[in-house]
Amino acid sequence: MVVQNFTIEQFDMIFRHSQDYVFFMKRECENYRYMAVSDSVVTLFAQNPVGQLLTDVIDEHTVQHMIPFYHKAIETAEQTTYQDYTHFHQAQKFETTLYPVHQQDGDYVLAFTKALRYERELGEYYLFTRSLFFNSSLSTILLSNEGNIYEVSLKALEEMGIATHNITNKLFFTLPIFERIDAIKIKEAIVQINHDQYSASLMVTLQKNTKEPKYVLISMNKMQVSDGLTGIFVLLQDVTNYHIQTEQLRLTSRDLAHVQQALDSTLEMVVTDINGTIVEVNEPFCRGTKYKRHELMNMPMRKLNSRKHPKSYFKGLWETVLAGKIWRGEICNHTKYGEPYWVDTTIIPLKDEQGHINQFMCINLNISEKKAIMTELRNVDRIFRMITEHTSDLIAITNEDGILIYVSPSYSKLLQYSQDELQGTFYATILHGKSKNLWNSKLYNEFAKEGEYSFEFEIEGRDGQVYLVETSLAVVHDPMRPNVSQIMMASREITQRKQKESELMYMAYHDSLTSLPNRRYLVQEFAQYKKDALQYNESFAIIYLDGDNFKGVNDIYGHDIGDSFLREFGKALRQSIRMHDVVVRLGGDEFAIVVKGLTRDRKMRKEQVYQVIADIHERLAQGWHIERNHFAPTSSMGISFFPEDGMDLRRLLDASDLALLQAKQRGKNGHFFYEDTKI
Repeated sequence: MVVQNFTIEQFDMIFRHSQDYVFFMKRECENYRYMAVSDSVVTLFAQNPVGQLLTDVIDEHTVQHMIPFYHKAIETAEQTTYQDYTHFHQAQKFETTLYPVHQQDGDYVLAFTKALRYERELGEYYLFTRSLFFNSSLSTILLSNEGNIYEVSLKALEEMGIATHNITNKLFFTLPIFERIDAIKIKEAIVQINHDQYSASLMVTLQKNTKEPKYVLISMNKMQVSDGLTGIFVLLQDVTNYHIQTEQLRLTSRDLAHVQQALDSTLEMVVTDINGTIVEVNEPFCRGTKYKRHELMNMPMRKLNSRKHPKSYFKGLWETVLAGKIWRGEICNHTKYGEPYWVDTTIIPLKDEQGHINQFMCINLNISEKKAIMTELRNVDRIFRMITEHTSDLIAITNEDGILIYVSPSYSKLLQYSQDELQGTFYATILHGKSKNLWNSKLYNEFAKEGEYSFEFEIEGRDGQVYLVETSLAVVHDPMRPNVSQIMMASREITQRKQKESELMYMAYHDSLTSLPNRRYLVQEFAQYKKDALQYNESFAIIYLDGDNFKGVNDIYGHDIGDSFLREFGKALRQSIRMHDVVVRLGGDEFAIVVKGLTRDRKMRKEQVYQVIADIHERLAQGWHIERNHFAPTSSMGISFFPEDGMDLRRLLDASDLALLQAKQRGKNGHFFYEDTKI
C-alpha cells in the first residue's frame, strides 16, 4: 500500500518523540536523503542526519545491502521488511520495515527500525565460520594484530610443510619457511593492515625440502568486530604452475622478431580463404613455387596441383579441415614453370568469432629431396649408397623382423652410436616410449603388405637425448623370394620444426611489436568468453582504449622510440589488470581489455571495472623511461558490457568505441560507459 501526501509536519507530530527509530527519506536517483527522523535516531547516530544522503551516514557495504530493499518498496508499492547488522555504539542486528510514500515532487520511504537480540546468533556464526575455514580444504591462518599465529588449518600446515607445535603462538613472518626478503615484506604488510589498509597480497617463495621452488600467493584481510581490529585472516594459494607458465611465456615472447625471421627462412607459409584462394604468402613459398607474390595473391591453390594425387586424396583433405581438424600429409605441387616439387604440409583451420572456419593456414616443408631419395632407394643400390652416405636425412633398412641391416652415417652422428653398434640390432631398441609399441604393432600387423607409410617416431641417443623424427617408410618384397621383404625408411629430425610450428601459431595470434594478443586472437577466443559468461550467469566488459596524443611521440622522438613507447604501454596495461583478464592490441595506439568474471548487477560490476580503470591510470601515471626520456601518458576509455550492450564481438566493440568517443569529447584521460549513453 502506498501512503499519499505525507508531510514532514505530520511526521514531527506523530513520530518526533517516538522511542522507535523512525526515518522519512526521499529518493534521489540511486540514493536516499534523510528528510526527518525521530529523536531516538539522533541518539543512535550521535548526530542529526537530516539533510544528508544515506551514503554520507552509513558505510558503503551496509548501503549496498539496504538500497535494493528501498527500491523494491517503491517499485512494488508494497511494505518491505529486511534485517541487517550495523555498527553504531556496538555491533547490533536491526529489522527495518519500509512503507512507500508517493507525492507530486517524488518518491519517499517511511522506515521503522528496531534492534534485535543476536548475541547467540553471532556466537553460532563465529563457530560456523571457524569450522568452515579451518576444517576445509582451504589453506587458512588466523593471526593477531601483531602477527602471532592463533589458528592454522590442516591444509595450510600441509602447504607449508611444518608441524603445529612448531608454529603456535609464533610470529608468522619469523617462520623458517620464508626467505629473509619475503619475511620483511610480510611484516611490513601486517603493519600497513593495522594502520591504513584493509587487505594486502604478496607472492613469496617457500623454502621446503624440495628441489624445485614453491611459489605461494599470501592474501591478508582485516577481521573486525565491535570497535577494534581483532585479528588478521590469511589465505595461502599455491601459484607455482602459474608462475612457471608466465616465465615460459616470457621466454617464448623474447626476441620474437628474430624467431619470425628464422621461420621465414625455413618454412613456407600460405593462408587461403574458405574456398582455397590464396590471401597471404611468405617469401619461402614464393621461392618454392617460383611465382612472384602479386601473381600468387587471389590465385586458387588448385592451380599448383600437379595432378599426381587422385581426387579421393584431396577429398579426404577437405573433409578433415572443414571438420575443424588439422591435416598433415605430403602433396606434390608444380612450379610456375611446370616443375614438380613435393611439400610436407600442415593445414590448420582458423576460426572467426562465432567459431566458424573462415581461413586455412598451410605450413609447408619442401621434401622434394627426400622423395627423390625414396625413389632412388627402390631402383639403384649404388646411387642409394652414394646419396645416403652424404645426406643429413636418417636412412635405415630393416628385414621383415625389424632388425637393422643398414643405417646411414647420419644416425651415428645424431645418436652417437657407431654404425656397427646399430646394424644387427632391432630398430625398436633406439625407439623411445610409445614409439616402440607403435613400431612393433605396425611391424607384425600392417607391414606384411607392400606399400608406403608415414609416421612420427621418437628415437633415443646414447646419452638419453630424445629426438622427434618424421619417417617415410616403404615395404619392398623381393620378387625372387616372395617370403622375404625389407623395410626402407627415410627420416628427418623435426624437433626444431615442431617447435617452430608452435611459434608460428603463436605469431599468428599475437602482435609482433608488443607481443600482446591481436584482433585475430580476440575473434578466436570470444566464443569461449561468451559461453563461460552464459554458463555461470556472469558478465564481462570490453574496455576500448585509445592513447591521448600518441602520434606526437613518433613526430617528436622518431619511430624507434615510438615503437618502444607502444611496447611499454602494452606492458603497463598487462601489469594493471587481473591475471585472468586479457589485453589485446587492435592496431596503432588502440587497445582493448576483456575484464572477465563480472557480476550481472549493474552497479556492482561498474565498481569492479572502476577498480581496473583506477589501476590503469595509476600505472600510467608512474610512467617509464626510454633513452633518458620520461613518458607518463594518458588514455581515454570506452566501456561496454556483455550481454546488455551486445551479444557478439562486433556489437560490443562498436558500443565501446562509441563510449570512447563520448569520453574524448569530455576531455582526455577519461572514461565513459556505453550504457550511460542511453540515460
